[in-house]
Amino acid sequence: MVAKTWLMLLSVGLLSTVSGCYDEPSRYDNRPSYQGARQMIKPDAPTEREQEYRKQRRSQERAYEQERESRPDWLR
Repeated sequence: MVAKTWLMLLSVGLLSTVSGCYDEPSRYDNRPSYQGARQMIKPDAPTEREQEYRKQRRSQERAYEQERESRPDWLR
């Protein structure tokens, strides 16, 4: 009885170790490299349309903040 339990625990431990460490070989010679994945990509310069949108958005946000500041405390 003890031998069966010992053999079963040994088998389960061995199977879990073997299946957890398996690494499937690549079919391609060149495997992907992730060494440079953290490099910053410089965005393109904003277009005139984007600049105009941002300018308009900033002015709207300023107007909202000014309106909010002019409210009484109980309305904030």
